[in-house]
Amino acid sequence: ADPAAALRTVVSRTRRLLEPPLAIETTDLGYRLRCPADHLDVARFVDLVETARTAAPADAEQATRHALGLWRGEPFGGLDHVDLLEVRARLGALRVEAIETRIEALTDLGRHREAIALAEPHVRAHPERERPVAALMRCLFAAGRQSDALEHYRALRRRLVDTLGVEPSAELAALELAVLRQDPDL
Repeated sequence: ADPAAALRTVVSRTRRLLEPPLAIETTDLGYRLRCPADHLDVARFVDLVETARTAAPADAEQATRHALGLWRGEPFGGLDHVDLLEVRARLGALRVEAIETRIEALTDLGRHREAIALAEPHVRAHPERERPVAALMRCLFAAGRQSDALEHYRALRRRLVDTLGVEPSAELAALELAVLRQDPDL
């Protein structure tokens, strides 16, 4: 019968459930949840991905594993607001970066099976991205699968030429040559 009183009751009960530093504050416009950034999955995710960018392979693998473990479906799912479109796109790009950084870290650590298992579906989902193809090629070569590594290069090259009219980067072309030569530095 009295929606305002019902809301005050719910807020009062919720306040008792929250532990500091979380709190519900009363403002002129209503109520606001006070939550430090380090308590938000999105902030922790961003921090972990940024940490992984410059970390040694073992630390990068750990940071990206934790970051990706925080990922649950669409960011801010169920909230349809124009301001969230850019945030969702940025978080999606960071997720792609985290996956690619993890693939590279696993490769550098010699954990080729794990890297291949992560890279193959990622390459299928992002077929024109060179970075995961390069990491996958390195993993496959290290796992003794030279022909598979070369096939991934050729498939990417066909897609780039057919859809964008461009050749793969010089770095990726050099990687193809290194695989063909069975370069021991790979």
